[in-house]
Amino acid sequence: MCHIKQLGVCHDDLNLGNYLLTPVHKPNRMVLIDWAGATTRLPGETDQEWDDCVRYNNNWRETKRKICWKLKEAGLPIPAEVADWNVFQ
Repeated sequence: MCHIKQLGVCHDDLNLGNYLLTPVHKPNRMVLIDWAGATTRLPGETDQEWDDCVRYNNNWRETKRKICWKLKEAGLPIPAEVADWNVFQ
């Protein structure tokens, strides 16, 4: 998600239904769908203004929780770098 922010794009609808595991029968990756309402960084927008926009539209703790939930729901292991997020505490 941080990489997307650096590209000047912010997804504004990070609900559980927009995280898909693929392929269906043996998932090995997660994709984020429904970019219709995404926000893009405006020309001349300061770093602080962009950071505020991204922070308003993306609650990182909730995003991490949703990713872990989807993995757990599918019976997939939670990678170490994700497990370090302590999102279930």
